[in-house]
Amino acid sequence: MESGLFDDGDLQKIKATFAKIVNVKLRTIPLSLNCEPRYIKRKPSSGAKERFMRMVEMPIVPFDLPSSNIRGPKASGMKPVPVIQSPSRPVKVNNIQDWKIPPSISKWKNSRGTLCCYETKLHNEIMVKEKERRDQELRALAQRARPLVQDEQLINIPKTDRFRPDKVFAGTFERATQGDKPVLEFDTDAQNSDLLGMDELWK
Repeated sequence: MESGLFDDGDLQKIKATFAKIVNVKLRTIPLSLNCEPRYIKRKPSSGAKERFMRMVEMPIVPFDLPSSNIRGPKASGMKPVPVIQSPSRPVKVNNIQDWKIPPSISKWKNSRGTLCCYETKLHNEIMVKEKERRDQELRALAQRARPLVQDEQLINIPKTDRFRPDKVFAGTFERATQGDKPVLEFDTDAQNSDLLGMDELWK
């Protein structure tokens, strides 16, 4: 401090004030800290030799804040203000489903059980949807083309060999060739001929 700022009387008052504050702080220090260290004679129960121990209490800085037994502020005498809210409503299934949190993307698995990234899963879903859409279009096209195919088959049936008329039943008496005869048809000449020669016995 510069001597020109304060008079001698003011300096004496300031010194007395600081001395008073320091003396009050020093009075709060325990008396044990002012005492000299104590020496204690100790004999262990394990049978070791006797020895002297020097006991000194840890110094306490009077200007530090207390680390324990700290009193907190008292609670106010007013009661807490009640929260005004609507009455509880019954929980619905839709609400429960909305509350469910989906699994993380890293835990998505495919059919084999291996982990797959989000891009691969999204690509597979798009491919499956595209395949289903294509199958539906093909089914609809086949459903529309089925009547046309059936009509065409009915038109082509009379042109096949199944509707060719037989020459025997056609109204003409022309003898059919051997290849044109049906399988179960027998030759009348072969039936009338005597295979065992019985006609000669009756003569």
